[in-house]
Amino acid sequence: MKTSSIAKFLVVALVLGAGVTFGTQMVQKNQENRSQAFVPVAVWGLILVGDAIATWIATHPDATQAIGEAASETAGGVVDLLDDPANPERQRIIDANAAALKCPAGSKYECPPLTSRGEGPPCGCNNNGTWTPVLVKKDGKCSTKNYNTCEYGAVYDNLKDTTTQVLWQCKGSVGGQTDFCTANKPKINGICSTTKNKCTKGKYSELKDTEDYYYWMCNGTANGTSAKCHSSKPNKVNGICSNTKYSCSSGTVVNKVDTTIAYKWSCKGSNGGSQTPCDVDKPGACGKTKNSCSAGKWTDVTDTTAAYKWKCANIICSLKK
Repeated sequence: MKTSSIAKFLVVALVLGAGVTFGTQMVQKNQENRSQAFVPVAVWGLILVGDAIATWIATHPDATQAIGEAASETAGGVVDLLDDPANPERQRIIDANAAALKCPAGSKYECPPLTSRGEGPPCGCNNNGTWTPVLVKKDGKCSTKNYNTCEYGAVYDNLKDTTTQVLWQCKGSVGGQTDFCTANKPKINGICSTTKNKCTKGKYSELKDTEDYYYWMCNGTANGTSAKCHSSKPNKVNGICSNTKYSCSSGTVVNKVDTTIAYKWSCKGSNGGSQTPCDVDKPGACGKTKNSCSAGKWTDVTDTTAAYKWKCANIICSLKK
Protein backbone atom coordinates (compact mmCIF):
# COMPACT_ATOMS: atom_id res chain seq x y z
CA MET A 1 0.00 0.00 0.00
CA LYS A 2 1.40 3.43 -0.94
CA THR A 3 1.94 6.19 1.62
CA SER A 4 -0.92 8.29 0.14
CA SER A 5 -3.31 5.34 0.40
CA ILE A 6 -2.30 4.80 4.03
CA ALA A 7 -2.89 8.45 4.81
CA LYS A 8 -6.29 8.46 3.10
CA PHE A 9 -7.30 5.30 4.91
CA LEU A 10 -6.25 6.70 8.30
CA VAL A 11 -8.11 9.96 7.86
CA VAL A 12 -11.29 8.30 6.56
CA ALA A 13 -11.19 5.81 9.45
CA LEU A 14 -10.82 8.58 12.02
CA VAL A 15 -13.58 10.68 10.45
CA LEU A 16 -15.90 7.66 10.24
CA GLY A 17 -15.25 6.99 13.93
CA ALA A 18 -16.08 10.59 14.76
CA GLY A 19 -19.18 10.35 12.60
CA VAL A 20 -20.45 7.25 14.37
CA THR A 21 -19.84 8.83 17.77
CA PHE A 22 -21.60 12.02 16.72
CA GLY A 23 -24.43 10.04 15.20
CA THR A 24 -24.94 8.04 18.39
CA GLN A 25 -25.12 11.23 20.44
CA MET A 26 -27.66 12.66 17.99
CA VAL A 27 -29.75 9.48 18.21
CA GLN A 28 -29.96 9.86 21.98
CA LYS A 29 -30.89 13.52 21.63
CA ASN A 30 -33.47 12.85 18.90
CA GLN A 31 -35.05 10.07 20.98
CA GLU A 32 -35.80 12.64 23.61
CA ASN A 33 -37.27 14.96 20.95
CA ARG A 34 -39.19 12.09 19.27
CA SER A 35 -37.41 12.91 16.00
CA GLN A 36 -34.77 10.82 14.19
CA ALA A 37 -34.84 12.30 10.73
CA PHE A 38 -31.63 14.33 11.18
CA VAL A 39 -29.35 11.41 12.05
CA PRO A 40 -28.73 9.80 8.60
CA VAL A 41 -28.24 13.21 7.02
CA ALA A 42 -25.60 14.19 9.61
CA VAL A 43 -23.69 10.93 9.28
CA TRP A 44 -23.75 11.10 5.46
CA GLY A 45 -22.51 14.69 5.59
CA LEU A 46 -19.57 13.78 7.81
CA ILE A 47 -18.59 10.92 5.49
CA LEU A 48 -18.55 13.32 2.51
CA VAL A 49 -16.43 15.82 4.44
CA GLY A 50 -14.00 13.07 5.46
CA ASP A 51 -13.66 11.90 1.86
CA ALA A 52 -12.94 15.45 0.73
CA ILE A 53 -10.22 15.86 3.38
CA ALA A 54 -8.68 12.55 2.40
CA THR A 55 -8.66 13.58 -1.26
CA TRP A 56 -6.85 16.81 -0.33
CA ILE A 57 -4.20 14.96 1.65
CA ALA A 58 -3.67 12.54 -1.22
CA THR A 59 -2.80 15.51 -3.49
CA HIS A 60 -0.28 16.94 -0.97
CA PRO A 61 2.72 14.58 -0.81
CA ASP A 62 4.45 16.39 2.09
CA ALA A 63 1.50 16.06 4.45
CA THR A 64 0.84 12.49 3.30
CA GLN A 65 4.46 11.53 3.90
CA ALA A 66 4.50 12.97 7.49
CA ILE A 67 1.36 11.11 8.52
CA GLY A 68 2.56 7.92 6.84
CA GLU A 69 5.85 8.09 8.69
CA ALA A 70 3.99 8.63 11.96
CA ALA A 71 1.82 5.55 11.36
CA SER A 72 4.86 3.54 10.31
CA GLU A 73 6.83 4.41 13.44
CA THR A 74 3.82 3.80 15.68
CA ALA A 75 3.41 0.28 14.30
CA GLY A 76 6.66 -0.69 16.01
CA GLY A 77 5.40 0.30 19.47
CA VAL A 78 4.52 3.38 21.51
CA VAL A 79 7.17 6.09 21.16
CA ASP A 80 8.29 8.19 24.14
CA LEU A 81 7.33 11.88 23.89
CA LEU A 82 10.95 13.05 24.32
CA ASP A 83 12.51 10.76 21.71
CA ASP A 84 12.70 13.63 19.20
CA PRO A 85 12.60 16.95 21.09
CA ALA A 86 13.78 18.77 17.98
CA ASN A 87 10.46 18.03 16.26
CA PRO A 88 7.82 17.95 19.02
CA GLU A 89 4.76 18.40 16.78
CA ARG A 90 5.62 15.34 14.70
CA GLN A 91 6.20 13.39 17.88
CA ARG A 92 2.79 14.44 19.19
CA ILE A 93 1.19 12.99 16.06
CA ILE A 94 3.01 9.69 16.61
CA ASP A 95 1.95 9.58 20.24
CA ALA A 96 -1.63 10.45 19.38
CA ASN A 97 -1.86 7.75 16.72
CA ALA A 98 -0.46 5.19 19.14
CA ALA A 99 -2.99 6.03 21.84
CA ALA A 100 -6.02 6.82 19.67
CA LEU A 101 -7.90 3.66 20.62
CA LYS A 102 -6.90 3.60 24.31
CA CYS A 103 -9.22 6.26 25.71
CA PRO A 104 -12.51 5.02 27.24
CA ALA A 105 -15.87 6.22 25.97
CA GLY A 106 -16.54 9.84 26.87
CA SER A 107 -12.83 10.75 27.06
CA LYS A 108 -10.91 12.85 24.60
CA TYR A 109 -7.26 12.23 23.75
CA GLU A 110 -5.22 15.40 24.36
CA CYS A 111 -1.56 16.39 24.63
CA PRO A 112 -0.43 18.99 27.22
CA PRO A 113 1.56 22.00 25.92
CA LEU A 114 5.25 21.34 25.39
CA THR A 115 8.13 23.57 26.52
CA SER A 116 10.41 25.32 24.04
CA ARG A 117 12.70 22.29 24.22
CA GLY A 118 9.92 19.92 23.27
CA GLU A 119 9.54 18.48 26.77
CA GLY A 120 6.38 17.84 28.73
CA PRO A 121 4.15 15.20 30.29
CA PRO A 122 2.79 12.41 28.08
CA CYS A 123 -0.50 12.75 26.27
CA GLY A 124 -3.56 11.22 27.90
CA CYS A 125 -7.34 10.89 28.13
CA ASN A 126 -9.33 13.90 29.33
CA ASN A 127 -12.84 13.18 30.58
CA ASN A 128 -14.37 16.55 31.52
CA GLY A 129 -11.30 17.59 33.47
CA THR A 130 -10.42 14.16 34.85
CA TRP A 131 -6.99 13.47 33.39
CA THR A 132 -5.71 9.91 32.86
CA PRO A 133 -2.20 9.59 31.39
CA VAL A 134 -1.89 6.92 28.72
CA LEU A 135 0.50 4.19 29.82
CA VAL A 136 3.62 3.98 27.68
CA LYS A 137 5.48 0.78 26.97
CA LYS A 138 9.04 1.06 28.20
CA ASP A 139 11.84 -1.46 28.58
CA GLY A 140 13.68 -1.97 31.88
CA LYS A 141 17.24 -0.64 32.01
CA CYS A 142 19.97 -1.56 34.51
CA SER A 143 21.80 1.11 36.46
CA THR A 144 25.56 1.24 36.00
CA LYS A 145 26.12 3.25 39.20
CA ASN A 146 24.83 1.03 42.01
CA TYR A 147 24.06 -2.62 42.66
CA ASN A 148 20.42 -3.75 42.61
CA THR A 149 19.12 -0.48 41.15
CA CYS A 150 17.50 0.38 37.83
CA GLU A 151 17.80 3.41 35.59
CA TYR A 152 14.23 2.51 34.64
CA GLY A 153 11.91 -0.26 35.81
CA ALA A 154 11.13 -2.20 38.97
CA VAL A 155 13.99 -3.99 40.74
CA TYR A 156 13.63 -7.78 41.06
CA ASP A 157 16.44 -9.05 43.31
CA ASN A 158 15.42 -12.69 43.00
CA LEU A 159 18.57 -14.00 41.36
CA LYS A 160 21.30 -15.75 43.33
CA ASP A 161 24.59 -13.87 43.27
CA THR A 162 27.79 -15.65 42.30
CA THR A 163 31.03 -15.44 44.27
CA THR A 164 32.24 -12.59 42.05
CA GLN A 165 29.06 -10.94 40.65
CA VAL A 166 25.82 -9.35 41.84
CA LEU A 167 22.76 -10.35 39.77
CA TRP A 168 19.36 -8.62 39.52
CA GLN A 169 16.62 -7.68 37.01
CA CYS A 170 14.93 -4.45 35.92
CA LYS A 171 11.38 -5.15 34.76
CA GLY A 172 9.86 -2.95 32.04
CA SER A 173 6.38 -1.42 32.17
CA VAL A 174 3.27 -2.03 30.04
CA GLY A 175 4.76 -5.04 28.32
CA GLY A 176 8.29 -3.65 28.11
CA GLN A 177 11.24 -6.03 28.15
CA THR A 178 13.08 -7.06 31.33
CA ASP A 179 16.78 -6.19 31.51
CA PHE A 180 19.05 -8.72 33.22
CA CYS A 181 21.80 -6.97 35.17
CA THR A 182 25.25 -7.98 36.42
CA ALA A 183 27.94 -6.13 38.31
CA ASN A 184 31.32 -7.30 39.56
CA LYS A 185 31.68 -7.50 43.32
CA PRO A 186 34.63 -5.56 44.75
CA LYS A 187 37.45 -7.80 45.98
CA ILE A 188 37.60 -7.69 49.80
CA ASN A 189 40.30 -9.34 51.92
CA GLY A 190 39.31 -10.61 55.36
CA ILE A 191 40.80 -8.64 58.28
CA CYS A 192 40.54 -9.70 61.95
CA SER A 193 39.18 -7.35 64.59
CA THR A 194 40.83 -6.94 67.99
CA THR A 195 37.46 -7.86 69.52
CA LYS A 196 36.79 -11.59 69.77
CA ASN A 197 34.56 -13.10 67.05
CA LYS A 198 34.50 -9.85 65.02
CA CYS A 199 35.88 -8.86 61.60
CA THR A 200 37.10 -5.45 60.48
CA LYS A 201 36.49 -6.67 56.91
CA GLY A 202 35.15 -9.88 55.47
CA LYS A 203 32.49 -12.36 56.50
CA TYR A 204 32.66 -13.94 59.97
CA SER A 205 32.56 -17.71 60.47
CA GLU A 206 33.04 -19.63 63.73
CA LEU A 207 35.91 -21.97 64.62
CA LYS A 208 36.29 -24.25 67.65
CA ASP A 209 37.82 -22.54 70.68
CA THR A 210 40.52 -24.03 72.89
CA GLU A 211 40.95 -23.76 76.64
CA ASP A 212 43.10 -20.67 76.30
CA TYR A 213 41.99 -19.04 73.00
CA TYR A 214 38.93 -18.00 70.99
CA TYR A 215 39.21 -18.80 67.25
CA TRP A 216 37.22 -17.53 64.21
CA MET A 217 37.60 -16.73 60.47
CA CYS A 218 37.22 -13.49 58.52
CA ASN A 219 36.51 -14.71 54.96
CA GLY A 220 37.29 -12.55 51.95
CA THR A 221 34.75 -11.96 49.15
CA ALA A 222 35.08 -11.89 45.35
CA ASN A 223 38.25 -14.03 45.53
CA GLY A 224 39.70 -11.97 48.37
CA THR A 225 41.96 -13.65 50.94
CA SER A 226 40.66 -15.00 54.28
CA ALA A 227 42.24 -14.50 57.71
CA LYS A 228 42.29 -16.88 60.69
CA CYS A 229 41.80 -14.95 63.92
CA HIS A 230 42.37 -15.68 67.61
CA SER A 231 42.08 -13.88 70.92
CA SER A 232 43.39 -14.95 74.34
CA LYS A 233 40.83 -15.95 76.91
CA PRO A 234 41.02 -14.29 80.36
CA ASN A 235 42.82 -16.30 83.07
CA LYS A 236 40.65 -19.02 84.63
CA VAL A 237 39.80 -18.46 88.30
CA ASN A 238 38.62 -21.35 90.54
CA GLY A 239 36.38 -20.79 93.53
CA ILE A 240 38.11 -21.29 96.94
CA CYS A 241 36.36 -21.26 100.33
CA SER A 242 37.35 -19.06 103.25
CA ASN A 243 37.21 -20.14 106.91
CA THR A 244 34.82 -17.28 107.59
CA LYS A 245 31.16 -17.96 106.87
CA TYR A 246 29.80 -16.62 103.58
CA SER A 247 33.19 -15.60 102.22
CA CYS A 248 35.60 -16.84 99.52
CA SER A 249 39.37 -16.66 99.24
CA SER A 250 38.78 -16.73 95.44
CA GLY A 251 35.58 -16.47 93.41
CA THR A 252 32.10 -15.19 94.17
CA VAL A 253 29.73 -16.25 96.99
CA VAL A 254 26.56 -18.01 95.71
CA ASN A 255 23.90 -20.42 96.98
CA LYS A 256 23.59 -19.60 100.69
CA VAL A 257 21.63 -22.50 102.18
CA ASP A 258 22.10 -23.10 105.95
CA THR A 259 21.22 -26.16 108.05
CA THR A 260 20.61 -26.46 111.79
CA ILE A 261 24.25 -27.28 112.43
CA ALA A 262 26.20 -25.38 109.73
CA TYR A 263 26.41 -22.34 107.47
CA LYS A 264 26.58 -23.41 103.82
CA TRP A 265 27.43 -21.55 100.57
CA SER A 266 29.50 -21.95 97.39
CA CYS A 267 32.42 -20.05 95.85
CA LYS A 268 31.84 -19.69 92.08
CA GLY A 269 34.88 -19.44 89.79
CA SER A 270 35.18 -17.21 86.66
CA ASN A 271 36.38 -17.59 83.05
CA GLY A 272 35.59 -21.29 83.17
CA GLY A 273 36.93 -21.85 86.70
CA SER A 274 35.35 -24.38 89.08
CA GLN A 275 32.69 -23.82 91.76
CA THR A 276 33.40 -25.08 95.29
CA PRO A 277 30.85 -25.85 98.07
CA CYS A 278 31.70 -24.40 101.51
CA ASP A 279 30.45 -24.84 105.08
CA VAL A 280 31.30 -23.69 108.61
CA ASP A 281 29.84 -25.30 111.76
CA LYS A 282 27.51 -23.19 113.79
CA PRO A 283 28.53 -22.60 117.47
CA GLY A 284 27.78 -25.72 119.63
CA ALA A 285 25.52 -26.10 122.70
CA CYS A 286 25.15 -29.25 124.79
CA GLY A 287 21.79 -30.91 125.16
CA LYS A 288 20.19 -31.89 128.50
CA THR A 289 20.40 -35.60 127.77
CA LYS A 290 23.47 -37.69 127.02
CA ASN A 291 24.94 -37.48 123.53
CA SER A 292 22.63 -34.63 122.44
CA CYS A 293 23.22 -31.09 121.18
CA SER A 294 20.86 -28.18 121.28
CA ALA A 295 23.11 -26.46 118.66
CA GLY A 296 26.10 -27.43 116.62
CA LYS A 297 27.33 -30.64 115.10
CA TRP A 298 27.44 -33.72 117.37
CA THR A 299 30.71 -35.68 117.52
CA ASP A 300 31.37 -38.73 119.71
CA VAL A 301 34.07 -38.63 122.34
CA THR A 302 35.37 -41.57 124.42
CA ASP A 303 33.47 -41.88 127.66
CA THR A 304 35.17 -42.13 131.06
CA THR A 305 34.23 -44.49 133.90
CA ALA A 306 32.40 -41.65 135.57
CA ALA A 307 30.75 -39.77 132.64
CA TYR A 308 29.43 -39.87 129.10
CA LYS A 309 31.41 -37.63 126.71
CA TRP A 310 30.57 -36.01 123.31
CA LYS A 311 31.08 -32.76 121.39
CA CYS A 312 28.60 -30.23 120.08
CA ALA A 313 30.60 -28.40 117.36
CA ASN A 314 33.63 -27.22 119.29
CA ILE A 315 32.02 -27.63 122.71
CA ILE A 316 32.84 -30.78 124.80
CA CYS A 317 29.83 -32.07 126.72
CA SER A 318 29.70 -34.40 129.74
CA LEU A 319 27.00 -36.14 131.76
CA LYS A 320 27.62 -38.19 134.90
CA LYS A 321 26.78 -41.89 134.77
